[in-house]
Amino acid sequence: MVVAYCFGLVLHLYPHVLILLFDIWVLGANMAGRSNFPLLTLVRMINIANFIQRLDPLLILTLIHWSVLQSVHLFLRWNERRC
Repeated sequence: MVVAYCFGLVLHLYPHVLILLFDIWVLGANMAGRSNFPLLTLVRMINIANFIQRLDPLLILTLIHWSVLQSVHLFLRWNERRC
């Protein structure tokens, strides 16, 4: 049980730490600290061959999708324990 808890904690925190490091590396500590949404600022800076730009709607849709899936998963797990 403890191993599963630790594995879940590491699996959950890994993307957050990675995003935080990317924010600091690309934006700098000052701008990443002042920005309300540093990940959104980071994604707005993406420009691939002056063609692929403005990926912030894709980021927002991905975050919404991820949060809905997590909510459904947690709700189903909570219902399993109640029964």
